[in-house]
Amino acid sequence: MEHIKYNINHRHFSLTTKWHWQLVILLVATTLSGCGGGGSGSGGEEITNTLPTANAGSDRPAVGGTVVQLSGTGTDAEGAVTFSWTQTSGSTVTLSATDIANPVFTAPLVAVTEVFRFMLTVTDSDGASVTDTVVITVTVAGGGGGGTASSSYLFYSNSLNAVDPAAAASPTLIESADNIVASSFGIVSSAEIIKTGNYDSITKLITNMGSYVVVYANTDGRLYRVSALKSGSLSPIQVSSESQADQMCLGAMHGSAGRTDLANVENSQYLYLLSGVDNICGTSDDVWKMIRIGMSATEAPVLAKHPVTDLVDLSTGALSGWLVQDGNSLSRCDVNFANCAAIAPVATLVEHRLNIKDTDERFLLEIDDQLFVYNGIDNTLSSAVFTRSAGTFNSPAVSDGVNVYFGNGTSVYSFPADGSMVATELVAEASDIQRLELTSNNVVYQIGTSGLGREIKTVAKTGGTPLSLAIATGADDLFLVFEAGGNLYYNIRSSSVIPGDVTLTPIVAGVVDVNGNNRVETSSASWVGGVYSTTFDLTKGGSESVLITKVFRAEGFNLGGSSDGFAGAALISVDSVTAVDGVTMGTMPGGERLINVFCFGAENNALCGVFIGLSPTAVPSPLPFQNDLFYVNATTANSLTRVTSTPDENEMPLLN
Repeated sequence: MEHIKYNINHRHFSLTTKWHWQLVILLVATTLSGCGGGGSGSGGEEITNTLPTANAGSDRPAVGGTVVQLSGTGTDAEGAVTFSWTQTSGSTVTLSATDIANPVFTAPLVAVTEVFRFMLTVTDSDGASVTDTVVITVTVAGGGGGGTASSSYLFYSNSLNAVDPAAAASPTLIESADNIVASSFGIVSSAEIIKTGNYDSITKLITNMGSYVVVYANTDGRLYRVSALKSGSLSPIQVSSESQADQMCLGAMHGSAGRTDLANVENSQYLYLLSGVDNICGTSDDVWKMIRIGMSATEAPVLAKHPVTDLVDLSTGALSGWLVQDGNSLSRCDVNFANCAAIAPVATLVEHRLNIKDTDERFLLEIDDQLFVYNGIDNTLSSAVFTRSAGTFNSPAVSDGVNVYFGNGTSVYSFPADGSMVATELVAEASDIQRLELTSNNVVYQIGTSGLGREIKTVAKTGGTPLSLAIATGADDLFLVFEAGGNLYYNIRSSSVIPGDVTLTPIVAGVVDVNGNNRVETSSASWVGGVYSTTFDLTKGGSESVLITKVFRAEGFNLGGSSDGFAGAALISVDSVTAVDGVTMGTMPGGERLINVFCFGAENNALCGVFIGLSPTAVPSPLPFQNDLFYVNATTANSLTRVTSTPDENEMPLLN
């Protein structure tokens, strides 16, 4: 299926898509911080006190007027702990108690979305304490994320269309497929959604994140924008005087990207790569360009450089500059790709791997097979913290803002987030490390061979003996989908052949907590995406500052004839933190071979792409399937609505 990585990357707010038969959802884990002390025993022997642990639970939304329970936990190796909750922001609310792990309060009836922060302090018997903070985002009752209420459209391509959640069965055509610059079969489109939100420079919270405009390249060579807001216009407006956008390079290694300016959304940028005079993408004469989305049709685009990552003024949220690869140099440029200053030499390639901690502007970079930490505040690059051996690969890195964790070959490594020390081995396995997630106190990782996932394990951030959480048997494939609230969601599948198609047959959709407890496995089911919070906290470490609030499970996969796969399957919304089933959003239609399903959205509204197997003689097609779209609302039963049924097109949700 479509391999979709939610790549918020700091302030980027962009999704990238790659052709692959996996589903990846990467989320940020909470940061654990604190301080404590030790004592001295008799006889002059120093006794070291182990600090307790504190976890205030995952950030989450709530609707005004509902009861909210805080989910705190704390432990100490030497004995009992005490709890203390303090409200640190938002209108004052009354907790049922402040000295228990799980107090409750009633969310106030707010007129606009409001953010509430609560700090949990866990203290051990020696008086040492640590703290953790949780953010509860309260929305307006009867709207602001409940039902189909939404201030913005959902979008999809290969033709560009807008979907009003209140009338999902009647999408609005903005631009025909013949006019949209896209890759083969429309898999990668030039269309990018530019997001906006309210940035608080003190708390570093971004609230009310939502779509603002869609920018796309037309085959007439021009760039256009349309409003993503229902209060705006869906009529395209030309942006900049660019006249060669039809030569845009699109694919796995290049394409277009949008970057949000939180101080002035009209200064948000759209970057794109054009083929040079040889009209061939991927050669040395390719040209990067940039436009600001507020440019008029007479303003010339800015000549850019190969982007590595954007830089932001954290006091305002404005885009302030770029790290770029400028020939054989890693350089820092201003926001217009000018006044560039070299930082380090580059023999071949520099790539952005992770935003380690947004509030410190620290980035993990890979330069010529070595990992470095760049500090954007003081413009310094660390010494190499790790060198990748030939023939090995690094798994995507994760960070809690204190340390960075990544896999290389068959080992998990860690190093301080400031790059002050080289990476050291945390745990060694017999199989390749494929994927990592973080919880408050643990590193969760997936191991496997030959592209198949075999087992999910967890180990303390300080090391120790790993604990097995889930295992695939035989030739089955196991895939760690994501983590939320200390719960690990995973799919186990086997390779099967439907006549005319090859697919991965779901065996179970499972969830288990980080301690290996509370396991629930649903047979003939698969986790197929979900919806995300519209609040992001830049004080949390890691590059993926996104919290999925509802995860979707497709339940009832079957094999048998012309109506199989997910035909007739139930699509169920599940609370990601509690793993408790919510509403059944609908039943997938029968009479077709529904090979796979993937859904993404925000404000509880989502578009689902459904791969439908084609009979070899039914409809001429370059692919053995078509992709149609369905709409669902994560809180509304029976909201499943078919948006498209077009055998001549493969539509994809636009989730940038």
